[in-house]
Amino acid sequence: MQLILLESPKVSWDDAKSFNGTQYHSFQQAAIAAGLVTEVTAALECFNIFKEVSTGPQLRGLFASMTIQGFPTIPIFEDEDCKYHLSKDFIDRGLSTKLAYNDMLKDLARRLAYDDKVTIFRM
Repeated sequence: MQLILLESPKVSWDDAKSFNGTQYHSFQQAAIAAGLVTEVTAALECFNIFKEVSTGPQLRGLFASMTIQGFPTIPIFEDEDCKYHLSKDFIDRGLSTKLAYNDMLKDLARRLAYDDKVTIFRM
């Protein structure tokens, strides 16, 4: 959001999440669309390196840390394989994919709430 506000004044939260007439779900998506975030693949590349050798909790910690530090993490969150690895420990406990995904979201919300980043993902 900081990048958006530095670029131009906004009159509302919705205005800050809009670019060229398109309303985005998050400030991060709007900043990417506006070209304010130029390196959108670095976080995804980093996550892909670690997803094969890290546990679900470790990956959720990495994801939360990258989000808190301002890296564009929406591409990770939108990638089905990445979501699977983020929730794999819950799946391994016998939960259905849907329940595992829900528990993963609750854990991410808890981790991101410490830095007030939950609204990025509309949790």
